[in-house]
Amino acid sequence: MQTEQLFADIPCIDSKESDSFQSNITEYKPKTLLGVLRPQNLKQVKELIKTANNKQVKIYPYSSGMNWGQGSKLPLADESMLVDLSQMNRIIEINEKYKYVIIEAGVTQEQLSNALKNTCFKVPVTGSSAQTSVVGNILERGATGFNIRNSLLMGMEVVLGNGKTVRTGMWHFFKDDDSSENKFLTYSKGLGPDLNGLFAQSNFGIITKVILKLLPKKEGLILHAEATEKDLSSLVDILYDFNQTGITNGWNLITNKNDPRTAVNGQYKYAGEWIALTAIEGATPEITELLKKEALQKLKPVCHFIDFISTTTEQDKYNNPYFKILIDVYNGIPSNYSLETMAQMTGVNLNGNYSIDENKEMVGFSVALPAVPFDGSTVVKVNSVIKEISVRLNVHPFYNFGSLDSETFEGFYRVYFSRTDETAVRLAHEWNKEVHLTLENIGIFPYRTNIDRMDHYVNRKEDDFWNTIKDLKSVLDPNNIIAPGRYCMM
Repeated sequence: MQTEQLFADIPCIDSKESDSFQSNITEYKPKTLLGVLRPQNLKQVKELIKTANNKQVKIYPYSSGMNWGQGSKLPLADESMLVDLSQMNRIIEINEKYKYVIIEAGVTQEQLSNALKNTCFKVPVTGSSAQTSVVGNILERGATGFNIRNSLLMGMEVVLGNGKTVRTGMWHFFKDDDSSENKFLTYSKGLGPDLNGLFAQSNFGIITKVILKLLPKKEGLILHAEATEKDLSSLVDILYDFNQTGITNGWNLITNKNDPRTAVNGQYKYAGEWIALTAIEGATPEITELLKKEALQKLKPVCHFIDFISTTTEQDKYNNPYFKILIDVYNGIPSNYSLETMAQMTGVNLNGNYSIDENKEMVGFSVALPAVPFDGSTVVKVNSVIKEISVRLNVHPFYNFGSLDSETFEGFYRVYFSRTDETAVRLAHEWNKEVHLTLENIGIFPYRTNIDRMDHYVNRKEDDFWNTIKDLKSVLDPNNIIAPGRYCMM
């Protein structure tokens, strides 16, 4: 009997038709796939886990599969059955009284944004694509614009590898048919151990639903400041001070002007020109104005350009459309602008098709995502490491930093390359490996990692942290059926 026939009651793409699922924008080598399961509901997820245990089938779940630069849909282990959760895309409840939303794993950024359009609330969005999964990004602790989305996680519904279904936080105390008036779910810690963090970047179960805290839509100002390389360290330290003193809302993006999103007239060459973006959100317009004046005074010594963009009025004065996109992002409206500008680098017209993994004309993308301390001298030091490796390998790097929390940046270092040029692919992969190893030597580790580097970080038998993760895996997924090797010893 073929593997896919074991899951006869669940929609499935067989192994012969699943070749396209191997495609990935980083050009990682393909794996042997047994097929692709597409469960429609919680019952089918439970059934497929039961069958996978009985027949010892490895399963690899994903929400939308758009984990670009990290492997996309590819599992770590050969002979795996993919589990595509994109069909589980219901927005189950928007609770305006207690300010939360319950969504399934396949809900996209665009879908959730549209559902909240006529409310007073929003959920932060990433700058990647409107079609990406909200839950997938949260489980990778990904960065979002103008707020930290993974900090809004209130609860999860998880089908464990052992077949049990767990709801975290306060959720497990309530039944689905309980009145929302009496269902208070926003205390994420719950009673007893806080399990929410256990299921992010792990392989203990399949996450089918999450509860997210909703943020109020509010007027603010986007602070846009520009500085040169010599003042980058001082600029970072000033922004850190803004976070600590409450001048800004705690989120920051610092990007070089050669970034495809901000480059003008195809000027992709690194020229040492930096853009800083953050938000000022006073409790009243008067307080916002005072915070604006304070920010202006402190930035003037290091920035040659400072502006404040209203988040409620479209700005027509900018030639660069990125600043209009930022207003949307601030208001919780995602776009495909990042993908469009990546495509423009090589003259590709996506024509509304954002399945970039399958499009070989689309530029390749290799990325390193170190957790970089929010400290000016450290940012400059990490940049110099990237520059040295890139010059030596003759590749063209792009840099920017986005807030992961009040103390940490996501270093978003990447190179783009031709996917049909074997030498370019090899150099991009070599660059990625060297960046990770060299940064590790100076005490900088990734906050998330790709399938090629996963084993290097987690397969450390002398590390009691990873041994404890392995012990948990043996209890929660005793047959090791769910994503073997993903953030856990193989």
